[in-house]
Order: sequence, then structure tokens, then C-alpha cells
Amino acid sequence: MATKTICLVHGVGLHIDLQDVINFGDRLKQRLDIQYVAYRWQHPGTFPPDPRKTKLMFGTLRDFTWEVIMDFAYAIREFDTHAGLLPQADFYIGHSAGGVLAMARPTKPCAIMGCPLQLLEPIKPMLALRATTANVLNILHARDPIASPMLGGTNMYYDNNSCYEYVNPIAAHTQYWHSRTPVNMIVDWYKKTVNGDE
Repeated sequence: MATKTICLVHGVGLHIDLQDVINFGDRLKQRLDIQYVAYRWQHPGTFPPDPRKTKLMFGTLRDFTWEVIMDFAYAIREFDTHAGLLPQADFYIGHSAGGVLAMARPTKPCAIMGCPLQLLEPIKPMLALRATTANVLNILHARDPIASPMLGGTNMYYDNNSCYEYVNPIAAHTQYWHSRTPVNMIVDWYKKTVNGDE
């Protein structure tokens, strides 16, 4: 059997440094007979000046929220463009707004992490483009405020039981590339769904 290719599509702010995405790919490669490619993308635009005082976590939460909004707006607007730009692969994995772009190849199996895909479906139908949603895995951290369950497909939930993720919703959304749990979920699902292993 030929080695399959997995395309990893980053989300929030990781266009600057893909090392976390590469580390995730390396962990998958240790467990599966695959090669991987990381797809780098970035929304245009910058934040407007904001004269409000930034107290405690407000500045961080505001900047994170703005970044997420810009990411998703761009990913939805440029969905069809990225369908032609994504590297050819047998399987796509995307995080946050990268999960939107990972869905751009509707005939290929896909795993999304921390993505509110179901909430976006009325705006940009992505699940409706697929003949089946059985080839979509939706991974959600129990405390991620951005991720949403998906109708159809497979939803898998987990919690790292990290004190930091309990009190910081940003950490719950950004930890997917660092955690071994999504790797384990993807490997098990991939073996059963993509490879047809029992």
C-alpha cells in the first residue's frame, strides 16, 4: 500500500511559526504510515488602534477574539480559492478556521479541531458539499468556547484536566496541536475510517 499524505491546516495565529503543527505531524507519522505537509495561510489586514485601556486579560482576550473573527471571515470568503491552493492529500486535518479550509476538498476524509463548522454551515455550506459526513471527524475540547458539535459525522470530546484550561478559554482553544489526545483520536479514527482496519 502506498504511503498516504496528510495535509495539516493551522488556525489562529500559527502562520508565524508552524513548529507546533510540524510536531503534531511528527507524532502522527510515528503511528501511521504517512507523510505530511503543513499548509501555511494568513488573512489580510491588521487590528485597528484601540484606545480602551487593557486591564488584566482584556487585551489578550480582545486580540485573540479579533484574530479569530478575521481568520474565519477570510476562510469563509476565500473557501473556494483555497480549495484550489491546498496541497493534494489523502486526508486533511484543520484547526479553528483552518478546519474550514480543510473542508474544501469534499471528497477527502477530514478531521477538524476546535472549529464551529455547524454554526457556519448556514453561511457557507461545507458539510452539504459532501456526499457523506461519515468521513468527517470533529474533535472538541470540553472547554473550547469556539468549537461546536456537528450534525452527522463523528464528534469526539476530551478534556486535558488542566487547571490552566479551566480558567483560560484561549488555552482550551489553542492547545489541540500540543495535546496527545487529538493525535490518539485521529490515529484510531483514521485506522478504522480511512484504512478500514478493525
